Amino acid sequence: MNAGRPQKNTMRELWANEVEAFQEVADEQTPLFLTLSGAEGRDIDVLVGRGIIRRTETGAIDPRDQSKVVAIESSPDAELALLSKFPGLRTYQQAFQDLIRGVGVTSFPERKIRAVCRARVVNLDLTRPLHGEVGEHGELGFPVLTWIKKLCQIHTEAPRVDWSLCLTLNAEIPWSGDVCGIVSAFLTENFVSEPRFRELTKGAIGEQAFTEISQAGSDFAHLSPEVQQRLLMVFVPKKIAQLVHGEGWLLRTQYNLAYGEEGEAPMVSFVFRLVWDPRYESTPRAVYRDSLLGALETCGTIDREGNIHLN
Repeated sequence: MNAGRPQKNTMRELWANEVEAFQEVADEQTPLFLTLSGAEGRDIDVLVGRGIIRRTETGAIDPRDQSKVVAIESSPDAELALLSKFPGLRTYQQAFQDLIRGVGVTSFPERKIRAVCRARVVNLDLTRPLHGEVGEHGELGFPVLTWIKKLCQIHTEAPRVDWSLCLTLNAEIPWSGDVCGIVSAFLTENFVSEPRFRELTKGAIGEQAFTEISQAGSDFAHLSPEVQQRLLMVFVPKKIAQLVHGEGWLLRTQYNLAYGEEGEAPMVSFVFRLVWDPRYESTPRAVYRDSLLGALETCGTIDREGNIHLN
């Protein structure tokens, strides 16, 4: 049911916009679109509707376009459904975490899979919350965000290309007190050290939500679903910017959106452009700051009818 909700349809159109933006610079060696499309492949349907992906008279994907899209699906039944709907579609039947070889910082996919991971648009459309954990040495880690850092490292390989990341998460925050405490300190430190970031955050999420988040300490469980969404809208792009700016990537936040009416799962969805920035070698802090300050300029919500309202 959620797959057909108007808010999700709006996001699919935004994803297709990213694919169109890179269509002219795509090549046969690198996929145009890597996606966790689900059994129905509705995001692929949008690309077909726009003429980005052509189909033959029998309904199969035109051989000229078979290199453009790669779908990752962990369920054998879902993969079969995808291939029945889109004969000729290139698929991998495994979880994305296995494709990217987990969260190990020295473990990367083999060359063939690395080429897949270098897609110009990567769509991580996830239905679960952002999981966080504290390691044995007190380090804070988020597996999904580590995947993104690894994708950045793979895209850095020659020939280096700019790319787009679409990320959707369930906005519930099931973090332990230790994780909440570290995240709270992380945000508070930046609110103090970057007054412009503090003011942009207030403007993006509202004074009340800002106050609640600032005072939450190590307990985010009591925050309302809406405030938890707002917290992720601030934290996720900020943390990604921190993780990838040292790799040379400027994070441009195209959209930073929340949706989910009462009775529906609260969601956050981001569209990022990753742009190579040579300043990282001399002034990496400037790259991080620019990524940070741009993260909240496109915050907003998607209403029940699928309309976007920017703050």
